[in-house]
Amino acid sequence: MSLSVRVEDEMILREALEALGAAAPPASGDSQLLMDKWREHRLAWRRADHSYHAGDISRITGEWRDILDPAQRTAVNAMLEPGLLGFCLFDEQGTGKTFMGLGLIHHMFMTGRVNQLLVFCPSSMTGEWVERLSSVNALSSKIKGLVSLHEAGDNIHNTCSRSVGIVTNYHQASANTQVLATWAHRALSNSDAAKTLLIIDESFFVKNEDAQMSQAVMAIREHCSFGLVLCGTPAPNRPDDIVHQFNIADLGATLGLYRPTDDDHRNLEELSARIDEGGAFLRRLKKDVLSDLPEKSFRIIRLAMTELHHVEYDKVKRSYRADLINLGSGQFGSKFNNFLERRMQLIRLCAFPDGNLVPSSANAKFTALEEILEDVCLKGLRKLIIWSSYKDSLQEIERLVSGMGITLGRIDGSVEPQDRTAIVKAFQETATPQVIIANPSAAGAGLTLHAASHAVYMSYPSQAAHFLQSIDRIHRRGQSANETVFHLLVFDKTIEEKELTRLFRKESTQADLLGDVFSLPRTVSDFIAEIDD
Repeated sequence: MSLSVRVEDEMILREALEALGAAAPPASGDSQLLMDKWREHRLAWRRADHSYHAGDISRITGEWRDILDPAQRTAVNAMLEPGLLGFCLFDEQGTGKTFMGLGLIHHMFMTGRVNQLLVFCPSSMTGEWVERLSSVNALSSKIKGLVSLHEAGDNIHNTCSRSVGIVTNYHQASANTQVLATWAHRALSNSDAAKTLLIIDESFFVKNEDAQMSQAVMAIREHCSFGLVLCGTPAPNRPDDIVHQFNIADLGATLGLYRPTDDDHRNLEELSARIDEGGAFLRRLKKDVLSDLPEKSFRIIRLAMTELHHVEYDKVKRSYRADLINLGSGQFGSKFNNFLERRMQLIRLCAFPDGNLVPSSANAKFTALEEILEDVCLKGLRKLIIWSSYKDSLQEIERLVSGMGITLGRIDGSVEPQDRTAIVKAFQETATPQVIIANPSAAGAGLTLHAASHAVYMSYPSQAAHFLQSIDRIHRRGQSANETVFHLLVFDKTIEEKELTRLFRKESTQADLLGDVFSLPRTVSDFIAEIDD
């Protein structure tokens, strides 16, 4: 159990005893120290919030007044308020959170508030972080020996000891928790104590406080001086998703004493109240800070299954429905996960059925994709992103695209981080490749792909965060096209239609608390309703 969690539990016990009129024991040294830090953090946020709304940019110096736009300058200026333990930057995807992070790094190093940097991000983004940190002159001279750790190795101690800047993926937090925690508060060669700035990019990866990776990040965070959390979709499933991300940023100052109940509405109200009271965060939408960005244009293309495809889908659906209807009393709970798996099999059957049963030539989505490729790439000479969540589907798409004589790059879990960076760089800066085919879970977060203004969805990820993130790979700062077009291929009168509705509902309701209370089906009736026409 981490120090902050132990202290939080102690303070909750003290509050409960006091509420009952019982004498609470004196606060421990750890509790008192953390409470003092929390109090100063809340006071600092009040000052920062005031300066932000006043448009203050007095802390932004030199070239950063040109690098950052007005909305970015006021945000970074607020983050630099002395006394803050950390900050949650929850601006919508595509608004330039990484550049605000770079601005914060520069000013914190310049003023001596930190002297080390540790960045955790998805594997697909490690190369981009290293490249950006290395390319900004104001930063490269300060972060000596910047390294990127991809996989655990025998010499990780030596690698860390030579650097004051580390960029790595979340798996390294679990694999090398103690090494990175020790590095974060070590004594430097000049005998100064390390003061580490921790950046957590795409923090929804560590939203589950019970996950090993999340606990490892928190254990490392406790040895860092400041935590900056970056995410455009921090609460993709339910309000509680946001709690651990705040705790990583500010060591529990905002939500450390929050404990969820079984009542989602009550949880939402309490979280909103605690965040309003002292949560150091910003949430701005692209329409608020990027007025020139083109609107998203969603073209939902409803397709009819071929006869062969429909026969296979209907066979699986009828079996699934019959088993749901015939459940005995009390059986649903024990078989809930089984039915979730069968539900996903039915969704996969819409997206990409077994090629031995339904070849791609009998899949109407591939016919529609060929028409889009003809129009966008061959006639329009524009670039395109094709999204699919299934490996076999990516392979069939690759055959179709290359067979049409169109150059392509592929980004999925099998592609190494450094290779992903090279593919993205070529796509963004050169004529080829003209198409990128990608899995949203591997390429949906953090990457900039706005050389394309069209994207096609052959299937949809089960996690709303991956879907929402993938949309904004092309709809983001720097997009120069007059419109960004999303071609959503969906089979009519199937479970896929309702799955797409569920994903969009998550986007529309996230504003309740940067999250929502909509979820997967929970009852037998829910499961049956979504497969009935």
